[in-house]
Amino acid sequence: MENRCVYPRLSIGLQVRILPVPIFKRGIMIIAGIDCSMNGTGIYKFELDDKFNLISKDYLAFTTKKKYSNNNILYYNPKKDFKSYIEKNNWMYEKIFTFINGCECVAIEDYAFGAKGRVFDIAEFTGVLKSKICDREIPIRLYSIGTIKMYATTKGDAKKPKIEDMFLLEPNIPNLTHMPSAHDKTSQNPRCDIHDAYFITKLLQLELSIRAGHTLLNQLPQEKIKIFNRVTTANPVNILARDFLTN
Repeated sequence: MENRCVYPRLSIGLQVRILPVPIFKRGIMIIAGIDCSMNGTGIYKFELDDKFNLISKDYLAFTTKKKYSNNNILYYNPKKDFKSYIEKNNWMYEKIFTFINGCECVAIEDYAFGAKGRVFDIAEFTGVLKSKICDREIPIRLYSIGTIKMYATTKGDAKKPKIEDMFLLEPNIPNLTHMPSAHDKTSQNPRCDIHDAYFITKLLQLELSIRAGHTLLNQLPQEKIKIFNRVTTANPVNILARDFLTN
């Protein structure tokens, strides 16, 4: 018989909407975090037990520089390998969904409304990705950039070098030193996308553990509690009272 995990309401004075009940396969749940960018896009995948403890983790990313590629970082030449950006995007979608196959929940970095650069291209790529995830009936959690930074560093305005520093303190992380550091002035993708995807996935793991009652919100450090109480103009409702995206 399949094990089911029911997410209880939290005793924190909130009327929390509950994520649809997932079905654990062999007592295992797979979640993923995605940081979208035009050329890099980092994805992390965690395999969790039925108490949301980490069993294993893996990552995927993309690069237009062959010297950065390895088994987890896929190289492509945007001018030679594809006839259009749509063909390139579809190739990326195929690789992403092969990687996150079996995921029961996915977290994505939400749009940065003050961002500069090719924001419309990123929004188009991310919007189609969200739609494809929802079509597979996988709930999506959106985290703002400030929330992700706060989780990784305790500072909502932290810069990429600080996020990299915190990533390097994590256990069993991949060696990404063949790519430029965030402390350098050169291109930071996809290394920084991988850092962000990792902390997005860790934040999702923590949120699900809180919702399942395995982690008590009031017993977390204050800097972690602030993350779940945080509201902004763009997100006037805190994370735990906010819906997951579903069809």
